[in-house]
Amino acid sequence: RPAIVERNGLTIAFLGFCSVYPVGYEARPSRPGLAPLRVRTFYADPDPNFWEPGIDPVVTTAAMPEDLERFRRVVSETRAGADFLVVACHWGYSSWVEALQEYELELARDAVVHGADAVVCHHHHSLRGIELYRGKPIYYGLGALIHHFVSLTPSAEERAARQARFGERSSYVEDESFPLFPFRADARRTGVATIDVAPDGTAAAGLVPAMMLADGSTEPLRPDDPRADEVAGYVERMSRESGFATTFARSERDGWLLLEAREGA
Repeated sequence: RPAIVERNGLTIAFLGFCSVYPVGYEARPSRPGLAPLRVRTFYADPDPNFWEPGIDPVVTTAAMPEDLERFRRVVSETRAGADFLVVACHWGYSSWVEALQEYELELARDAVVHGADAVVCHHHHSLRGIELYRGKPIYYGLGALIHHFVSLTPSAEERAARQARFGERSSYVEDESFPLFPFRADARRTGVATIDVAPDGTAAAGLVPAMMLADGSTEPLRPDDPRADEVAGYVERMSRESGFATTFARSERDGWLLLEAREGA
């Protein structure tokens, strides 16, 4: 069921779905749990006309039909009773910091098609690009704000294996100066999404750049802070490399840098 808040005469609804979680955590008729949006992974031969065992497969993803049907139905029904709907999705591949999976693009856009006014995505512990799809903002990765991964202590062997598999985009690093967040330095760039909803239901989307600190906290950044420009540039690059037509303008909001997302040509 959605969470509903009313502000300044507007009814704003929030829905949350999860694609990355331990098996068994989903809600069932006899017990509570999370709202699943399960996605299956398929591995195919890259050349069906040629036998070459052991070659890297083509990896594709597809949502389970029953979950996709519920996802669409709940999004549509919720939007019908609200002025503005935010859909939050917990998904993505945390081992590969910058890569978007096929299903992330498809399902985020599908949410917009079925009524979402904004889609915010998380799990991968890193910023991703921002897309304006049919004029609606999709934040493909919001990074983290409070980090305290004291139970996550990858071994040297695990780090080496991940580095060998994923190369420069590998997530795990060893940095004794950052003990609570064992991910690469790029992932320390983060931000706070801003979605300003007008009385007519239209929205202006932006991001206040921020930087994670070694003590587990996060610092929003001033316009004159060179780190703010660094984070903003990173989001712009991620958006561009993902093929989004989004353009960005920089302004100030309450003393912080605001990166405003706009539809590109």
